[in-house]
Amino acid sequence: TQLLQCPSERFTLLQTDSYRFVNHPVQAKFDVIFVDPPYADVARLPALLSHLQPLLQPEGKLYLESPQPLDLSHDSAWDLYRQDKAGMVHYALLTAAKTTVSLGD
Repeated sequence: TQLLQCPSERFTLLQTDSYRFVNHPVQAKFDVIFVDPPYADVARLPALLSHLQPLLQPEGKLYLESPQPLDLSHDSAWDLYRQDKAGMVHYALLTAAKTTVSLGD
């Protein structure tokens, strides 16, 4: 983990391996989390996503790059804000899913 020097006090930039990062509890909440390759095992991404969601601010965004399109059809914890491809890299911008509470009739 490396805390990088920033020209502004308005943000902190932390560069680390995301899999190692989620295995060490932190108290901070982040506005944006960037996760990019390399991924030797794309099958591990769902577990990583579940560990990253609690680290985001309520309106925070998760930017993710992967070698293939992200399939969230079986993951109701995330909303897909945007997804596209640049060259050979697929990217997605996610937000935590908004939950609705039913108060009954």
